[in-house]
Amino acid sequence: MLISHNIAVYRKRAGMSQEDLAERLHVSRQTVSKWETGQSAPDPETVVQLARLFGITTDRLLTEEAPAPFPEAPPSPVEAPPVTKAPLLDAHVLGRYVFLGILFLGGVLLLFIQLLCARWGLWFADWFDLLVSLLIVLLLVVPPLAVGIGYVTAKCREAVSQRKNRRKDKNER
Repeated sequence: MLISHNIAVYRKRAGMSQEDLAERLHVSRQTVSKWETGQSAPDPETVVQLARLFGITTDRLLTEEAPAPFPEAPPSPVEAPPVTKAPLLDAHVLGRYVFLGILFLGGVLLLFIQLLCARWGLWFADWFDLLVSLLIVLLLVVPPLAVGIGYVTAKCREAVSQRKNRRKDKNER
């Protein structure tokens, strides 16, 4: 298969090992080895990434026979965009946590005020005290509960994503 030969040749011309190429494409070294031996072929998106990485067109990678690797200094490949990890908290999530924190602190403040009123003997109507007590419970319980649910949801999404990646890697083999 022509693409398998071309991947091996252009990888060597770029001075990369199979592990280096696999790391840049976020696949396993075994996957790169299977591409080069013709046991499997990269998906179209990966073909585009390979062409960019080698500084050639996809047509050249797929159809033209690559020249033999040359021993002198290899051409500098087009750098793949650097892999950036997502920030721990993006602005939207951070804003949500700030809002929930303010709600929680409001509940603590309201509880403190109610306790001071009780200490000083200031009582309002029974329905007002009941309403304030209910509001305090909501403000003290809902924010931590929302943060916990958000954490569990994020972990579930991460597990599903990892499961999909494992299935994809298994299907490539």
